[in-house]
Amino acid sequence: MGNPEDRVAELRTLIRHHENLYYQHSAPEISDAEFDALLHELERLENENPGLITFRLTRALASKE
Repeated sequence: MGNPEDRVAELRTLIRHHENLYYQHSAPEISDAEFDALLHELERLENENPGLITFRLTRALASKE
């Protein structure tokens, strides 16, 4: 497996891309389940590597509660 920092950066880029397509253009490229899998992978990696946690994830998780 690659560097967690690199994968986290890649996931954040992918998530922003798909959020933009879904919310701004109403043109999703992936299913909701695939998007959720990206979010869950990011959450898992950040939990395993606390130094990589961002305000963005913290805010997103808080809004789910």
